[in-house]
Parts: sequence; C-alpha cells; structure tokens
Amino acid sequence: MAPPSVPVPTWQYLSAPRSALLSHWDCRLAGFHENLGRPVQRLEVASARVRLLFGFEARYRLAPAGAPGAPGAARSCQAFLIGMAGSAMTTEHPAMQSCIEVDLPPWAAFSLLQGDGAAVGAGLLDLSELWGAQVGSLADELNSLPCWEVRFARVERFLAGRLQAPRRQVDARLQQAWAQMALQHGQGPIAALREHTGWSARHFAQRFAAHFGLTPKAAAMRQRFARAHALLLATPTAGLADLADRCGYSDQSHFTREFRHFAACSPAAYARADLGDVPGKPASLVGH
Repeated sequence: MAPPSVPVPTWQYLSAPRSALLSHWDCRLAGFHENLGRPVQRLEVASARVRLLFGFEARYRLAPAGAPGAPGAARSCQAFLIGMAGSAMTTEHPAMQSCIEVDLPPWAAFSLLQGDGAAVGAGLLDLSELWGAQVGSLADELNSLPCWEVRFARVERFLAGRLQAPRRQVDARLQQAWAQMALQHGQGPIAALREHTGWSARHFAQRFAAHFGLTPKAAAMRQRFARAHALLLATPTAGLADLADRCGYSDQSHFTREFRHFAACSPAAYARADLGDVPGKPASLVGH
C-alpha cells in the first residue's frame, strides 16, 4: 500500500495598493492565505504601530510571549487589535487560515476608535467585543468574496466609514511629533519634539500618553526596536554590534536587552530561526 500523500504547504502574501479612501490615515493593508497541512505557532514581535487583523477562515489563539502558560493569558479571537502596549505574542492557527492585516499609526487609530485612548494603548482586544456583530458580518462577507482586490476594497470601506467623521482627532502638533519621531526611528531628542508643540514637558508627556497610550520615551524605544527588527529581517547575517550602532543603542548588550523586551528572545536566536517552508518565526523561540 502506498503511503498517504503529504499535502504541500501553500501560502500567499499580498500587499494592497495605496488606498485613496485611507491615504490621509497612513493605513497599510496586506492579505494572507495559508494551507499548510498542520497547525502553526508563530512568534509575533511588538510593533511601533497599531495592528488590526480580520480573519475569515479560522480563529487564532494568542498569548503573551512572556507568560504563554499563565492562567487566562491565552485568548481565542477571529478578529483582533494589538495596541501600542502590545508585547511579543505567540499565535496559533489551524492548517488553513486567511486574513487581512491592517497597520496604522496611533494618531489614526485614535480617530478610528473614536477617541478611546485606552484602546489605542491596549495590549490585545477582541474586535467583536469592541465593534459587536459588524465584525462577524465582515468576516462572513470577506470569506464569500472572490478575490483579494475585492476584499481589500471591502475592508477599506469598513475602515473609511469609521474614519469619515470621527468624534475626536489628534491635535496636529501631536501628530507631527509622532511623524517626526517615526522619521528619526526614535533616535532624535524628545525635547526637540516637545519644543515644536510649544507645550511644557509635563503637558506634552501627558497629552502624548493620553492619545497614544504610552509615554514619549516608551514610544521612541518602540520606534528604535522597529528599525532594528526590520534591519535584522533584511540582513540576518549582519553583525549585532553594527546593528546596535546604526539603531542608536549604546552597545550590543543594550540592543540585546531591548530586543528581548520586545521580541521575547535574543536577536541572535531570532536571526537564525525560521519555520522552514512558510514565512514567520517559530513560537519556540520564546526565552532563547
């Protein structure tokens, strides 16, 4: 008897073209489809932007990477938001999954969430708890649509409907401060950002945290890590001391400490690891 055939893992990743509906809000959309023949557990590192994921073929099991086995730590969601306080997480999904992921700056998320600064600064939120039955209806609709182009357009309309007339928006001075911090990858002096607003140091820090969910210093750390993470993905064989210097860390030890804080593993271990035949990093990296 011939041995049973083993399904060949297949996956798709598509980046959506820039949307006219969302161009003002600096939103980025991407589509993912995987049929892998087995469940997959991944490590997802912290981000310097707010992320939303709309799944439409599976539910995802998510847990903080620092305490994956803690009672009540894991959650099961089909659609979720990871805010600015989001740490490294492990995600698990069954063999087949499809989703659209959206990432956007916190000033845009503040308007999308109708001025809910606590949600912008959250770790993990189930979008069905935030927006109710609309989220499940959107998932059903996405599953029935024929192609990624149409799915992207549907999610863009969903988001644009919430952004057209937001009850609250971020002060333009704060928005500019965030944009400048991102442009500098968190390496510029925070005092210079504050001076451009004309506010006192205390007032700037308070308003920044109220709108973006974290302090200016914490935001700069995330921006710096985001650049280091991107460079490490692009050049996994790069020297860590060189990366540390390019990203504004005082030395390699400083870089490694902050990388562990945001990725739950060392940069050396992260650079070496992969899932073999599919994109991403394995959840087994946690603690290494």
